Order: sequence, then structure tokens, then C-alpha cells
Amino acid sequence: MYYSPLFGFEVTKKIELERFTVHPVYTNVSELKKHYISNQGSPCTAIIETEELDRQLFFWLEIILTVADKRSSKISHCVSARTVEEALDKARNERMEFDRPSGPGKLILGDSFSTNSRKDFMRLALEAVFNTSAPTQVEFCQLLHKTALCYMGGAADFIENKFFFLFSGLEALARKEQNKFGGNAAAPITNFIRSHGFDFHQDQKSEPFRQALTYTTLRNACFHNGELEAFCKATQETYKLSKFYVPFERLVGLLILKHLGFDDGRVNWNSWLDSMPFK
Repeated sequence: MYYSPLFGFEVTKKIELERFTVHPVYTNVSELKKHYISNQGSPCTAIIETEELDRQLFFWLEIILTVADKRSSKISHCVSARTVEEALDKARNERMEFDRPSGPGKLILGDSFSTNSRKDFMRLALEAVFNTSAPTQVEFCQLLHKTALCYMGGAADFIENKFFFLFSGLEALARKEQNKFGGNAAAPITNFIRSHGFDFHQDQKSEPFRQALTYTTLRNACFHNGELEAFCKATQETYKLSKFYVPFERLVGLLILKHLGFDDGRVNWNSWLDSMPFK
């Protein structure tokens, strides 16, 4: 068996999935959070037990855990240990220095409040990532990866870059699922979002947060002109990215959950507008 330390990701309950088991270092969330309050790097929060070292699995697992927490997670090289207990004992004092900026709040509720939510999300996300027969597998992987980049800091940590990642990932998935590869992005994005149950429109001046026109206008301003605000001739309104990025970021996270078929009964599907992520 191989024992690989996991850093950053909040976990206090054992997670058993087909290809690996996550053994938490701390089983009490209050104790775990004490170890986050440090300027000496992120704590080792778990040991991942596998029968083989699979670089592709670990790459996507880092992406999935980063999206779940909306904060960067890292998996390190395996430790030398004969048992998981020995590995956990070695991991308690391990820390890793890496970019882990403060996030906008979790996408998936912590396991101290909802026992199986994180396990179910990990299972569904891994199934989607490795399901090569799914028509939208490549586009979904791109969206998942681009979403994770928004929480990893570094050169990506600029609002225009993060907006680019989210918009381009969403557009590619929407076009593929809707089979609409030409023309303006507003129509396929609107149809994609509406197909997942959200009240969203191609253009609706009275509700700028709910209209694709807002985000396509900002996309054009950012990508083509390097501007963080844009005047829309159709609505005679000026839209600022600083105002619309946060709800858009939340909406993309919810769309990822919808695409996976994830619903733990705790997600507030209107959180992209009311800022209350959980019920």
C-alpha cells in the first residue's frame, strides 16, 4: 500500500472510494481548524491510501478537492510507512508551503455538518472525469480544471483571469451540450443554464444578474479591450466586473453540481444571488 499526505483540504471523517481511502489526521473539526491558523504553511489533513501510485488520479483529485473547498489542496509524495496508523502519526507534524489564498466559501458543506456530502461529490466528480464515453467529458474536465485555477492563487489570481477561466469553461461545455458551435455565446449559455433549472435569460434588462447579455458584454470588454467594465448599447447600462464576478463564480459552481447530478439536500440553489450557500 502507498500512503500519500493530503494538505489543505478540510476532512475529519474517513472516506472510502473504489480506488483509494482518505484517512483524516484529525477527527474533530475544532482541533483541525487550530492547525490552519499558522504562517508556517498548510497542515496535513489526511493520508490517502492507494494500492498503486496513479499520477492522473492524484492530479484530478487535487482539482476536485480544490473545487469542493474553493481553496487549494495538494497531495504530496508518499511517506515511508508500513501501516496507515504509522503514516498518520508521521503526518501530524507535516506542513506544506503553497499558494492557498482565502476562498469565497465552500462549495460542498464540511463533513462535520453533512457526513456524506464530500464523499458523494468526490465520487460523482471522479466518475465524470474518467468517463471517456461521455459526450461532454473533455469539456467538463476543462471547466472543472479552470474553476480550480480560480482558487489556487499565483498568476491566475486576478479578477479578469478568473472570469476568463470560468466563462470560457462554461461556454465550451454549454456549446457542446447544446450542440451550438457557431454564433453568439449568449444563446447556448442561456439554454444550458435554464436546462439545469435556473431562472436565467438571454437578455432581461430589469434583472442584470440573470441575463447572459451582462456576462457576454463583460467578456468582450475584458478579453478584447482589457477593460473591467463595459457599456451595453442594448440596455444602455454600464456593467462592472467587480459587481458581477461573485454571483457568476457561484453560479458556475452550482452548474458543476447540477451537471454531476449532485444534491445532498443542503445546497441552496439560489445562493448565487442571495449569498447563502447552504440550507
